[in-house]
Amino acid sequence: GPQTLTTSDGLAQITVTDGMSKTTLMENPDASLQAANIFRELYALVISESSSIPELTGFDIDSYADLVRTNHSASLNSVNATPIESTTINGHPARKWSATGSADGVECFFIFGVVEAGGYYNQVMAWTLEDRRST
Repeated sequence: GPQTLTTSDGLAQITVTDGMSKTTLMENPDASLQAANIFRELYALVISESSSIPELTGFDIDSYADLVRTNHSASLNSVNATPIESTTINGHPARKWSATGSADGVECFFIFGVVEAGGYYNQVMAWTLEDRRST
């Protein structure tokens, strides 16, 4: 069944589907957690950033979510994203949205979450191939 994974810095946890495990496959140096099920082509990562770093002065969760969304959209072709929704995750303010887009000619489906907790913005991104979206 689902399992809970903790980031390397201990700042966040995510619950992933059966068959996903920690990995370094994506080679993302900013990620404090990377998880994958390579057989289902399902991936997730977490990036935690201190809300007190100079680059984030004046940001709140909404402007941070906009920044993440803009940066991600710029890295893809043919992006189609849903509006950002306000929510809470484990009692913390959060924002979520999904998007489709292509990278290197491969069409993918992404789910994003940004959670503000303990002086950090935690980005959670999960993705798979667009044609595997419903599985």
